[in-house]
Amino acid sequence: MSSEPDPQDQRPGRSGPSPADIERVHGEVLPLLRACVLGAAREDPDRFRQAEVKIGWAIGRDGRPREPEIRPRRYRDDLQVCLQVVAGFRYPRFRDQ
Repeated sequence: MSSEPDPQDQRPGRSGPSPADIERVHGEVLPLLRACVLGAAREDPDRFRQAEVKIGWAIGRDGRPREPEIRPRRYRDDLQVCLQVVAGFRYPRFRDQ
């Protein structure tokens, strides 16, 4: 699971979430996201056997996760509810310096 500030929002004179901000938000959200993925895997253990699922997103200027994606894509339907967990949290907003 990963997140990165959106490159379009990386402009001179603008600061995004600090590494400490990102770590704090991840400390709250990643356990929820992990529980969601493991719950889906328990519902269909054969489908998820030896699966490596990656979930990533960009961080928008407003602090909202943008463009969340699941890899491999074949798990997207199974884990769609987990993307709602991602959509429900916020990072600190970008600030002009």
